[in-house]
Amino acid sequence: MSLINNMLKDLEKRKSRNTSLPYITLTDAKHSTSRFFPYKQVLIVSIILFFLTITILVLHDIISKPHLINVPQGNTIEKSPVIPTIKENMEWLQPASILGITLQVKDNITEISFLLDHVALYRLSNGNLPNQFYLTIAHAQLKSELPAINHLNTAIQRIITQHINGDTRFNLYTYPGAVIKYVNLNNENNNPELVIAVEYQTTDTATSIKNAEPIVTPTLQGSLSQHYQTALESIQNGQDTHAISELSTILKINPTYNDARVSLVALLIDKKDLRQAKQLIDDGLVRYPKHIPFIELKARLLTTEGNTKQALALLQSVSPNIDENPDFYAILAALYEHANNNLLAANIYRKLLAQHPTNGNWWYGLGVALEKLGHMKSATDAYTQALTQGQLHPKSVIYLQQHLQTLKETSDDKK
Repeated sequence: MSLINNMLKDLEKRKSRNTSLPYITLTDAKHSTSRFFPYKQVLIVSIILFFLTITILVLHDIISKPHLINVPQGNTIEKSPVIPTIKENMEWLQPASILGITLQVKDNITEISFLLDHVALYRLSNGNLPNQFYLTIAHAQLKSELPAINHLNTAIQRIITQHINGDTRFNLYTYPGAVIKYVNLNNENNNPELVIAVEYQTTDTATSIKNAEPIVTPTLQGSLSQHYQTALESIQNGQDTHAISELSTILKINPTYNDARVSLVALLIDKKDLRQAKQLIDDGLVRYPKHIPFIELKARLLTTEGNTKQALALLQSVSPNIDENPDFYAILAALYEHANNNLLAANIYRKLLAQHPTNGNWWYGLGVALEKLGHMKSATDAYTQALTQGQLHPKSVIYLQQHLQTLKETSDDKK
C-alpha cells in the first residue's frame, strides 16, 4: 500500500510541475524565417561571383592570344640570303674590309667577286629599277677601286657604291634578260671571297665574218706553215723586216692563222708600231673574242698606252686554266699589283709559284706585293728566292741586292 501511495504522490508532484510552467506560443513566424535568409543570399552571390570570375578569365585568355594575319595568296615576303651567325665566332660581326673586286666572264656566266679580309654578313635584294639588284655587305668598307666594265659579253652594265649606316651597298645594273645564277661565300685558306654569278645569253658578233672565212686546203696549209717557220727563223736571226713581210703575207691568204697573227702583233709592239698592232689584234678579237693570246696582246697594248684599268678588265673577262696559261696570269698579277690590289696579286703569284717554283720574276713580283701589304719578313724571303732562282734583268738584280740590304738595316734598327 505504501508503495502505491508513494507512486501516486509522485505523480501528483509531476502534474503540478507541468502546470506551473507558462505556455509560450510562437506567434511571430517572420522572426524565425529572417534568421535563416542571409545564408541563402550569401550562397547565391557566391555562385554569381564564381561564374563572373570564370567569364573574365576566359575573355582575358582570348584577348591575350596573338592573332595570325592572313596573307593573300600571291603576296610573299622575300627573304634575302643572309649567312647564319655563330655565337662563338664573333668575327662575323666585326667591321670588314673589301680588299678587291674582280670581274670574269666564263661562257655566258659573268662572275663578280668581292675579296674580304674576313667573313661578313651580306644581303642580296632586288633594286628599285628593272635589271637592278643590290648587294649589301654589313659593317664593311671598300678599300679598292671598282673594276672597269668595258669588255664584251659581260652581263653587268655598271656598278655604283653607297655607304649607308656603316654598310657598303653595291648597286649593280645588268643587261635585260640577265639572271642571278648563284651566290657563294668561299673561305678557303682564310681568304674569304663572295662570288655572284650572273647568267646572260649573248649573240656572236663575229658570225658573219666566220661565214666568210676562206677554205684552206691541206696543200695550202702546208705552204703557209713553211712560210711561218721561215718567219720565226728570221726573228731569231734579227731579220724583223723580213719576218713582218712573211707574217703579213700569211694573214692575207688566211686571216684565221692565229699563230701568225700573234707573232706579227708581238713583233710590231716591240717595234713600237702600235697603230698597226692594234688594228691586227682588234680584227683577231672580232673573229675570236675569247682567244687567250689575243687577249694577252690586247692587254699589253692597253698597258703600253697607259690604260691599265681597261687592260685589267679585259683580262678579267676570261678565266683560262692557270696551268696551261701561266703567262696570262702573270700579266694579271702584275696589273693587280699596279692597281694596288696587292692581296689579289700575291694570291696569283703564290699559285703560279706552286707550279713553277724556279721562276725568279714571279718571286720578285710576290715580294713586291707582300712588301706593299706590310709583310716584311715574307717579302724578304721572296726577294731572296728571286735572286737565288735567277732569270732576272741585270738592273733588277742590282736593285734587289741594294733593297735587301736596306730592309736588313731597317730590321736591325727596330731591334
